[in-house]
Amino acid sequence: MRRSLFTRFLISYVIIAAVGFILMGTFGRDLVTGHFRKKLQENLYDQVNYIVTLTKNSSGGDPLQTLLGNRDMIENVAEISGNEFWLMDPSGLILLCSNRQRSLNSLPAFNPADSDSAGIFFGTFYDTFSTDYISRYAPVNNGFTRVGYVIGHADYKQVDTEVSLVMGRFTSAAVILTIMFAASFLLFEFFYFRPMNAIRKGVAEVRAGNLSHRIELKDKTELTDIANTIDYMASSLQTYGEDQRKFIANVSHDFRSPLTSIKGYIEAILDGTIPKEAQDKYLKIVLNETDRLNKLTQGLLDLNTIDKSGALLSYSTFDILHSIKKILATFEKRCNDKGITFDLTFPASTFYVYADMDKIQQVLYNLIDNAIKFSNPGSVIFISAYMRHEKAFISVKDQGVGIPAESLPKIWERFYKTDASRGKDKKGTGLGLSITKDIISAHKENIDVISTEGVGTEFVFSLQPGRKEE
Repeated sequence: MRRSLFTRFLISYVIIAAVGFILMGTFGRDLVTGHFRKKLQENLYDQVNYIVTLTKNSSGGDPLQTLLGNRDMIENVAEISGNEFWLMDPSGLILLCSNRQRSLNSLPAFNPADSDSAGIFFGTFYDTFSTDYISRYAPVNNGFTRVGYVIGHADYKQVDTEVSLVMGRFTSAAVILTIMFAASFLLFEFFYFRPMNAIRKGVAEVRAGNLSHRIELKDKTELTDIANTIDYMASSLQTYGEDQRKFIANVSHDFRSPLTSIKGYIEAILDGTIPKEAQDKYLKIVLNETDRLNKLTQGLLDLNTIDKSGALLSYSTFDILHSIKKILATFEKRCNDKGITFDLTFPASTFYVYADMDKIQQVLYNLIDNAIKFSNPGSVIFISAYMRHEKAFISVKDQGVGIPAESLPKIWERFYKTDASRGKDKKGTGLGLSITKDIISAHKENIDVISTEGVGTEFVFSLQPGRKEE
């Protein structure tokens, strides 16, 4: 049978409390009884010896007569201590009894040898008392001759009374402590076990596949941090699952479209639907579609090889201005066809950065390609490089159609295309900006975008500066 952690704690607490009360009621009572019994014996011993010391005032007379003469003193000792004292001669004749209500004449059966090794009698003292007493004696001597005994009797009920009083206090304290621990246990259950149970149920829900489940804890504690972490992981898994489904759907869509075109045109050529004199035109369309598939495949491979921790980057110091000019040369024909010009603003003839040159050139290619793609004919694209706060910054700014405000947060997503981009260019894979973002993140740098519809878009990214000698 599976028990919850709270049930186990509760059972353990009940067992410990029960064992504690049993030990206190047995061993504890024995210890307390032993203590008070020993204390009573010691007090009684001191009292009979104190009475015997009164004979020192006899000045050579009869010690027994001296003690008889101090009867009031003996009775005062008896009254204060609650004990009873006798004065007895060697024959057992009782000469004095502090308890005037007790009628005793003699006790011939008395024999000091009947006591234990400490000189203590325990019981009814030769059937004198109806209940158990503790009795001690002290000899009274006249020189070297024993002339009598002082015998003290203490009712054993004194021990029971003291033990009951102390045990009552111990019991009350134990009950109070038990109640306090029980209250603290309930508080512990409220502040710890309930949140833990909620966390356990949340983990079970996530394990069962319910990634939308959220753990709700009101108090802000360490357990709240754990619950938030679990919620975050569940949300990440849910997002990852949705992204994965969306990714597969987008890949399928972007692969299906060109494949459908290629298949349709080739079938039309083969079955003669397209005449021979028009085949070159449609074969060029097929070639363009295969180029699109090749770009899409290469983009997916690039995404797969980019490690955001930077482990796969090959750092070096290079002149990024040289890289920009080399990339601009590849777009010369496209720019001439659209009448687009470039405005370059550099702080010097060289501008060194420390990064992975191939990856940064890919970033520049993607950004400049987008700028040309979405720029209006006859417009200017501004490219600048500058230093700020010990960081190198590169800016690519166009005068194109801009990006809608609601689309800005989504442009880094894989396969995402705004309506404007679909209208302007249907050959795009929707992976360029996602690859760009991943490359900059792998360098542990940032890339930002500022865009206004109908005005243009600016991308700015940062890099570590480098030195020529490096």
